[in-house]
Amino acid sequence: MRKKEKKEKFFSSKAMLPGVILLAALLTACGAKTPGGEAAPETVISDGSAAETTAQTVSQTEEAAGQEDGGSPENNCVSFNSGRSRYGWWRGSDKYTEEDYEQVRSYQAAGYENMSVDEFNRMVMDWEDEDAFHKTEEVFQRIFYSLKETDPMADFVYGTLSNTWDECERKHYGICQRQKNPWHSGEAFLETYGDVFGDKEFLTGSYADYSFDYTIPDEQTVTVAQRDGILKSVDEDMQAFLKKQSQEALQDEDAMEKAANAELVRLLKNLGDQVVWEGGRELSYYWNDVYDEEDTEDWHEEKEEKEADWTKQYDLVLKELKFPGYEDMSIAEFNRRINAVFSGYDEDKEDFYDAYDNVIENMEDTDENAEFLLTTVRASQEEYYARQRELYARKQVDPEYEVEISSTREEDVFGDKMVVQMAEGYYTFTYHILDADKLAGVFHGADGYVLIRMGGKGRVHLVERAVGKGGMDEEQLKEVIDKAGKAAGNSYIEYTGCEVGYLYMEDYDE
Repeated sequence: MRKKEKKEKFFSSKAMLPGVILLAALLTACGAKTPGGEAAPETVISDGSAAETTAQTVSQTEEAAGQEDGGSPENNCVSFNSGRSRYGWWRGSDKYTEEDYEQVRSYQAAGYENMSVDEFNRMVMDWEDEDAFHKTEEVFQRIFYSLKETDPMADFVYGTLSNTWDECERKHYGICQRQKNPWHSGEAFLETYGDVFGDKEFLTGSYADYSFDYTIPDEQTVTVAQRDGILKSVDEDMQAFLKKQSQEALQDEDAMEKAANAELVRLLKNLGDQVVWEGGRELSYYWNDVYDEEDTEDWHEEKEEKEADWTKQYDLVLKELKFPGYEDMSIAEFNRRINAVFSGYDEDKEDFYDAYDNVIENMEDTDENAEFLLTTVRASQEEYYARQRELYARKQVDPEYEVEISSTREEDVFGDKMVVQMAEGYYTFTYHILDADKLAGVFHGADGYVLIRMGGKGRVHLVERAVGKGGMDEEQLKEVIDKAGKAAGNSYIEYTGCEVGYLYMEDYDE
């Protein structure tokens, strides 16, 4: 999964590209159509191909149009560089047909490996036959747009046919001499994942996208298998290069881009004489992780204000979050389900997101579901996030709970109840779940999960202690919290510490 998909919130990949309608219109203008590809598979390590961007496609289109209008070829063919990609960044809407699939399969079954490049390319996509070329081009567009990465023909389509398509396309359109060479695109990437309460969650990703031009001096003697093998060897060697790097090195984008570029040049200079590098290349490198702050900037969309139906929103929130039988779920199961509700963005859940924000912001502490929404659900989210941070940092990271305390003490003053003392404070405490699968029935206070109650109803007891006669200071409050936390722990969960932000008290009867 390409996680510059932030975040999915979390989180693949690069910016969404222009719409299919605009692209189709532009491509129609010059007669050239360029396919997209399948999203990168969700694997830790995989060799693949870099994507041809829509921007490049549009540039190609503009070149052709410029030449038809008498524009300079040298000025209008600068961007037609990168080859077709296995891992595209967007997909078209046209699904391939059964006839399309069978046509492509016939190429695979024709013993292509031992054919010369010239023979195979002419059989598949004769660049000198105008009608046949464009019919096959349309088939390939649908196949490349919609063929799944898991399909048995995926390697053949996104490897062999991708190379052939680019080679034939260059010969057919012949935009300018400088850009007649085919280009091969590749991508080396490493992705790491971790187990978060049973969910497979993305942690880090490093990506080197590259492309280079080449020629085949004798297409009648070089076989398809030889061509594909040579080009694939570059992808494999770049993948091996990336795999050898330390995590610290992978995070330094500028240094890694220079190192990867140097390695690519070294490999291309040693291709041999069957496939020859012609000197053109492009390479970009980026690092991504779940804590990449670059993509966390908030954005706001102006919406038409409408009066919220509180009851309807309240019911919707409880329907989505208060699962039947949740009280007896393990922490692991409950946390997985809560995360599934909030992870990613689903347009169909827009009403729920709005409702949740409104309910959390405006519900009263006395509401019968306040503890569930404000304590239990929030604790679940923090636990999930802490587990992600723990896997990423490779050290124990404990969830943290914030508590605000506020209370008063009243006494009888000549028959009237008068406030004689008030207290306000803030503290945080951390805890560590030792076994999330066995920690069950926790919402009834079993198994020591009363730790969380310290942030809910349990704070009342702490406040009462704080505003008792004589009061207490911050150090004394910390001692009270530490004692309660240690007493609540067991073999499934343990208290790990607290910090008192502040404690302010005032006696009015002094």
